[in-house]
Amino acid sequence: MAKNTIAFPSVETYYIIKKLNAQTNPDAYGSVFPNQRMDSGINKMKDYTNFAQWQTELAKDGVIVELDNNGNWYNVE
Repeated sequence: MAKNTIAFPSVETYYIIKKLNAQTNPDAYGSVFPNQRMDSGINKMKDYTNFAQWQTELAKDGVIVELDNNGNWYNVE
């Protein structure tokens, strides 16, 4: 059974999942579009509708994401 769900949000919604606590690196991160649904069995999930805020939170854990010219995000390695 899902502990967290993002279902058909009104705008693209970004998420960060951590299994343990706020001090650990993300176990997963991504986004859900208005025509999608995402279920997570992990109860430590935070969601954002603001890309810059999500980007800032990920950067705190050393994960760098940027937007391309089409507005799609990608991981900078």
